[in-house]
Amino acid sequence: MLRRPATLITLTADDIAKYEQDRQRRQEKDPNDELKPLPQEKGRIARTRDERIMGSRN
Repeated sequence: MLRRPATLITLTADDIAKYEQDRQRRQEKDPNDELKPLPQEKGRIARTRDERIMGSRN
């Protein structure tokens, strides 16, 4: 088995600042966003329970 030297990782102040900005942006996300319908789903949501079960009456 061949061995290689360990990989060194260096962090700069800019890296840390970018990480903090990204973390704050993720935390500010509205938790209710996942419950909101997507724009293409709005037409489907308008159907009633009977229409979903029995189909549309065209």
